[in-house]
Amino acid sequence: LNFAGMAAPPQLLKQLVLLAAALVPGRSTSNEVGECAFSENSPRLWSLYDREKYCLVSKEYMETALWPSQHNKLRHDELSDSYGVGYKPVRIQRLLEMKNTSISSNEHSEGTIPIFYLSQNSEETCDFSQRKYDGSLRRIAELITVRLPFVVRGMHTADNLIEKLTPSQLEESFGKVSSYGNIYTGLMSGCSDRDRVKGDCAGDKTEKVNVSLLLQSSKEIAAGIKGHSTHRRMYFSGKISIDMNNELLEHYNTPPLSWIASGTFDSPRLRLGLGALQYRTHWDGLDNMITQINGRKDFFIFHPRESQYLYPNPEQPRRSTLDLANILTDQHPLALEARGFWHTLEPGDVFFLPRGWWHYVESSDPMGATKNNYWLTITRHSAEIMDGYAFATFCPYENPLRVNQKYKDAKGVYM
Repeated sequence: LNFAGMAAPPQLLKQLVLLAAALVPGRSTSNEVGECAFSENSPRLWSLYDREKYCLVSKEYMETALWPSQHNKLRHDELSDSYGVGYKPVRIQRLLEMKNTSISSNEHSEGTIPIFYLSQNSEETCDFSQRKYDGSLRRIAELITVRLPFVVRGMHTADNLIEKLTPSQLEESFGKVSSYGNIYTGLMSGCSDRDRVKGDCAGDKTEKVNVSLLLQSSKEIAAGIKGHSTHRRMYFSGKISIDMNNELLEHYNTPPLSWIASGTFDSPRLRLGLGALQYRTHWDGLDNMITQINGRKDFFIFHPRESQYLYPNPEQPRRSTLDLANILTDQHPLALEARGFWHTLEPGDVFFLPRGWWHYVESSDPMGATKNNYWLTITRHSAEIMDGYAFATFCPYENPLRVNQKYKDAKGVYM
């Protein structure tokens, strides 16, 4: 197992094998080593392999090999998948113009991310036993493997969620789910669950509520009943299980969502809000599959290597000190050099947000703009091991054990 050019000692390799087995319960263990790569010309991504569809990716490989290569191509408008679909970032000012003028996010347009259209009747093949992927699913599999963002539209399981996850069904399935919601007064920074429990979320106060209470508040606010100012400004993020709702279970068991490796510590979340929201630029420590159920969200996303223009907080490196919608050039002179992408998540959209990608999010005010007067998003992060030393990812193509033995030996990879 090669992490940053040094072969892992046998004892560490054994530990990784055992941890890999724990990531996906019920799958067989293996000490075999494979390759996750989408083409012969792509960077090699060496990892453990669990005999089915998941691999382990070295954090160090991602940060020192994959990201620099991608970023260099992005900055020269040369990054594309094997089908020639390019990722062409634009400057922050242009992103804001696109959002403010409601420019349509046509597939593969400059400044937007690829959008794939799936339907129940489309000719899509996904056969793990034969490792066959046709149509859009093949292209999606490539992008997951090389950690690039995309959006999927038209999934029948997402349509089912929108149709059946009505306020009454939401109440029945998730009404008792509780969490400490943070009450924001401006640009929200976000925080850990531990900080929310303490009552201070990066300066915002918190309050323990459940989904049922927020649904009741949404009805009363829409009816003009006063006394819900804190709930109007509350961001709710509660842990759920996908088997709490049949439609949600079907949705996350359908490709490409089922390609996100679940771990023994799984973290699907139900995110709910009754008002407009601006979420400070930050990045997630794990891959994320985001499904928009109700309302709209504008995402502005930036490659991990754009950090030099986004002014990370020295005390919280995952969070930017930049207010993207109100850039103060005297304080952040390099910010206007940042280049990124934009997409408005509509109900039914599924968004793959890779680990490490910076994103700023604006949720539109749902009151009067949506049927149910709230915005609703479901997210699910992938698995990791050893405190982020490696990550579980999808390995889509031919059995990765069928690689050149001499090449593997030359790379110092343990068998």
